[in-house]
Amino acid sequence: ARRQPPPHDATTLIRPAVPADAALLTTVGAESFADAYAGQLPPAELAAIVAGLFSLERQQAELADPATFFLILEVEGQAAGYAALHAAPMGNHDWIFLYRTPWFHGLSKLIINSPICPFSRK
Repeated sequence: ARRQPPPHDATTLIRPAVPADAALLTTVGAESFADAYAGQLPPAELAAIVAGLFSLERQQAELADPATFFLILEVEGQAAGYAALHAAPMGNHDWIFLYRTPWFHGLSKLIINSPICPFSRK
């Protein structure tokens, strides 16, 4: 079932991920990726990619990596998506945004401009 869009006055929170969020990142990432590529890849291939990219072990390793920073977006107390920043030498940073539903895509600016973002554009 498709999720309904949040109300316009929904409470949002952006917070850094902690090691206990590995399962949440696994679930949100797998759902988002599978939704985005459903129908574009054969189901078995998509399942294999999702299993590799969003395993609990991989998320735990990425959370432990000091060059990776995650910000979780919560709407009305529920995880709506996250951003991952993979810092690279020479300032070549790589952002990845994953959202549970299409209604949250416009909120990436909130994440980037958040005062807790280490590479805020402010």
